[in-house]
Amino acid sequence: MSISFSKLLYDKANRTSVRSFRGISVREGCEILSAIGRDLKIPVTTDVHSPAEAEIAGEKIDMLQIPAFLCRQTDLLRAAAETGRAINVKKGQFLAPWDVRNIAEKLIAFGNSQILFHRAWHHVWLQQSRRRHALALLDARSRISRDL
Repeated sequence: MSISFSKLLYDKANRTSVRSFRGISVREGCEILSAIGRDLKIPVTTDVHSPAEAEIAGEKIDMLQIPAFLCRQTDLLRAAAETGRAINVKKGQFLAPWDVRNIAEKLIAFGNSQILFHRAWHHVWLQQSRRRHALALLDARSRISRDL
């Protein structure tokens, strides 16, 4: 199965400097991202950092992404699940591979089983996920950029 998504951001929340540009408002950003997806006829995904952002993004964005450092935040997971959109959860490096099961159980309990787990170039986790019949995304971009 092959599904192509374009990941775009309206807010880069983890900037090093307080003076760095982060982005535009969530509402305006999601409008723009949605229009890009419609124009290019591709689904789009973007990070959400709070329950309020999940609710707003869920109105326009095809798949919501939960950043790695927020992957266990129950309120954020609930809000994302309640949008009815597919959810891509980036697995935090601080989690053991089998700990993603707890995240999946939360999302399913909140009524959403459209779940994708994502970890950039983490082969062991991918293998564990396959054994547990979870859908996993392998993002090789980080591996390629390190090798260049």
